[in-house]
Amino acid sequence: MMMEITTTTTHEEDPNANNANGGDSLETSNHSSQINNSSSGKPPRNLSLMRHCTSSAFLPDSEYDVASFGFKSPSEEKSKFLPIFRSGSCSEKGPKQYMEDEYICVDNLSQHLPPPHSFPSPAAFYGVFDGHGGIDAASFTRKNILNFIAEDSQFPNGLKKSVKNAFVKVDHALADSSSLDTSSGTTALTALILGRTMLIANAGDCRAVLGKRGRAIELSKDHKPNRTSERLRIEKLGGIIYDGYLNGQLSVARALGDWHIKGSKGSLCPLSSEPELEELLLSEEDEYLIMGCDGLWDVMSSQCAVTMVRKELMQHNDPEKCSRALVKEALQRNSCDNLTVVVVCFCPDPPPKIEIPRSHRRRSISAEGLDLLKGCLNNSIRANKSQEETLCCLLIYMLEVLTSHNASLPSKISLLKILPDISLGSCPIFKLGPVLFSKFQCEESTMFGKQMNATPSPSPTLILTSTQLLKFLTFALQNNL
Repeated sequence: MMMEITTTTTHEEDPNANNANGGDSLETSNHSSQINNSSSGKPPRNLSLMRHCTSSAFLPDSEYDVASFGFKSPSEEKSKFLPIFRSGSCSEKGPKQYMEDEYICVDNLSQHLPPPHSFPSPAAFYGVFDGHGGIDAASFTRKNILNFIAEDSQFPNGLKKSVKNAFVKVDHALADSSSLDTSSGTTALTALILGRTMLIANAGDCRAVLGKRGRAIELSKDHKPNRTSERLRIEKLGGIIYDGYLNGQLSVARALGDWHIKGSKGSLCPLSSEPELEELLLSEEDEYLIMGCDGLWDVMSSQCAVTMVRKELMQHNDPEKCSRALVKEALQRNSCDNLTVVVVCFCPDPPPKIEIPRSHRRRSISAEGLDLLKGCLNNSIRANKSQEETLCCLLIYMLEVLTSHNASLPSKISLLKILPDISLGSCPIFKLGPVLFSKFQCEESTMFGKQMNATPSPSPTLILTSTQLLKFLTFALQNNL
């Protein structure tokens, strides 16, 4: 069955526009029909509980320091870099009956907020709002949150305070409105950029990921009830977590709205509307920002998304096509939720090619390749194949060891060192039979040389290079799982 994917690219906001949704021109009819058809009594959807783990592409430390993205180095302080914003977005209902996501893209904030508002230039604002229990809360938040920020007395000098106040004001407005369903709620993820300063605010499980020279830097944390800090906060306020759900009802620990859970205004409630903030100074190495709802991150790691966007930009330099590619890939990976993605580029030019030293290349696998292998492994585990399930666990462990960018791997690796607690004679990878090894040898005759015979199980002292082992793991996956 064909699925229509609706996309839009924003380059410059129309000062006469009635609202700031970058997708209004193409999605108004779809959204309005969905709003009219959704019933106020529809129960909140089951938000997904799991996310795939994040893998990292290998880059040498000299190329990039993972821990320094919030640090203002002397070179950054003196930099004359100013971002030029280009954004693209894509929103798709997916297999859900209702579309409950909303988003906003404002590439030129000075046009959207004319005088008397004054703030550094260039300035932009983006947001993704993942609704549940109907679209009321997400739609209201999209239409009003930017105005609440701009009208705050602390804006723009007290930026963090203004954004926090805006989240609380939207939450209270949802409680006060008589025309909105009080059982409707939404997560909220916003990015406000003034000059080179970018402030990410998040309440819920949408995620913002920065692409920094090919590396994925997560700028927001998923507010799941089982997250340690959230669990402690929830339990301190008298809440309970049942099967990963807050009070047995929501799989997020923070959201706007949901006043049927929060009760009366002013009372302490385990479901918080306060956002977590992350502020950083943009530099020339910061290439693009990806903002997406959990429908994307449930089936794709942050690094995989960054890798995909970078490749797309190098091909066509179009953030709209990038957002569409991410949504399409998520659908192909069987995402079971609404999908909304916003891609924001900070430069008019496509990302430059990154040259990785040859010595590092020999000891690593691309993050995209690792994600593809893990996807195959996960599919096999879900198929409940007992022998393959054990094999999958072993392969994932080996792949993680081989691809860790912090590991200093020798030129050759002993299988005994990778699997210290497993007897190779009983290991499922060697119970697949001599046929597999014979076939593998025929296709990769130079892989093992004289170290392995075609028929019997290999010697426990078998030594392979990391490249050889990775090739064999890939071969095993393709031919046996």
